[in-house]
Amino acid sequence: MTTPITLQLRPLRLEAGLSQQELGRRANVRQATISTLETRTPELLDLAVVARLAKALRVHPSKLFGWDLAPESTALAVLNLLHQAHALAGAEAPTDTPTPKAKPRRRRKAR
Repeated sequence: MTTPITLQLRPLRLEAGLSQQELGRRANVRQATISTLETRTPELLDLAVVARLAKALRVHPSKLFGWDLAPESTALAVLNLLHQAHALAGAEAPTDTPTPKAKPRRRRKAR
């Protein structure tokens, strides 16, 4: 089961007063990609592209998804989505947040 994701790209682009070509130049995304994202629901969505588009539009990435969230609640919303995705996949949802891995120590050269 898949859930279609549509982006609110066109209204935000028009609000910023940008053409597809100009947004593409600022976000380093092809104009054809922007056109596709504005007119169709993509089968795959590259989150790096979403991040670059949001930066070029000077909005929070959640705004592109139509989520009008306060920045502090965005992390909670993402965590909830991850839990839902795990449940749909039949996997057990993580119960704690991952801890960052320790950086390997540099060895000193022998004298």
